[in-house]
Amino acid sequence: MEIIIIELSAGLLLAAIVLLFRRQRGAAERQRGEDPARIAALAQQTCLNGLEKLHDSLSSLDQRMTAVERKLDSLKEAPLLERRQHYEAAALLCAAGYDSSRIAGILDLPLAQVEMIGEIRKILETGVTANPEVEPPQPARTAKRKAATRSAKPRPQPVLLTDIVEPAHSVNGAAA
Repeated sequence: MEIIIIELSAGLLLAAIVLLFRRQRGAAERQRGEDPARIAALAQQTCLNGLEKLHDSLSSLDQRMTAVERKLDSLKEAPLLERRQHYEAAALLCAAGYDSSRIAGILDLPLAQVEMIGEIRKILETGVTANPEVEPPQPARTAKRKAATRSAKPRPQPVLLTDIVEPAHSVNGAAA
């Protein structure tokens, strides 16, 4: 009887161990089943938060772009008369002998443009001093005749390499 009791207790113990392992495996499977759902929910929430931040950034960027467009439009609409007066003043100051960098600073113009205005002014001044109505003096007819007689003189013909090589070749060819 004792053997039967030991066998029965061993069987019950074995059954208890099997049931315990099944419970643990079932709990682990249930836990694994819950983890993907929880992980998916967290991933979805994180994605939605990222999209919300992206939307806010794009909205902010759109507002900044709109402000820049308005500023650009206001710059385009600046009166051309004022710009023209600035360039005229720059030309007058260049003619008066002021430094280009100082003129650029005073009129808020780029230095390269002020320097170009000065160069154009100098070119125009030299063109104005030469009176286009007065014809330049023409050389006397004797000078033209002298130039014509000089060009009529026969020039010596240049010596060509072929003139030298052909006679030398005929001499060497006859000797061979």
